[in-house]
Amino acid sequence: MKIRNVQNTAIDQLAKNEVVENDGIQSKDIVFRSQLSKEKDAAYLGHIKELIAEIERQGELLGKRADMGEMQKYREMITKLLNETVSNGFIFEKEGKLGVNGRSKIFATIKKINDKLDEMTQQLLEDEKKNINLLDDIDDIRGLLVDMYF
Repeated sequence: MKIRNVQNTAIDQLAKNEVVENDGIQSKDIVFRSQLSKEKDAAYLGHIKELIAEIERQGELLGKRADMGEMQKYREMITKLLNETVSNGFIFEKEGKLGVNGRSKIFATIKKINDKLDEMTQQLLEDEKKNINLLDDIDDIRGLLVDMYF
């Protein structure tokens, strides 16, 4: 049995880069990290796109057959996507500063770190607005029924 040498040319090209940066770190290290980061981001966006496709399929199913089980699945999918978006698309920062009168003030800021993720989520919410409004109406009716009986 002959064993052949299998090489990944893209990784070999990155590893052969021998340019030295100002601080003495070889750029192949930096190139590898940036490539790894790009691949991680691409895999994460692929995961989000899969979630969006599942939500759209569930929305179509919900449009055809509106029962409580399908609505619950749809709600859970939307919640999961929103949690993913908030946890990976934004960052919360607190900053303490002195005010004009010498008192300490704490400012909280939310920064958007992933525009593409936010844009995809906003588009999905706009596309699924009809189904989400249906869920809101069902929640309102459920609340009224609970109020009637208790």
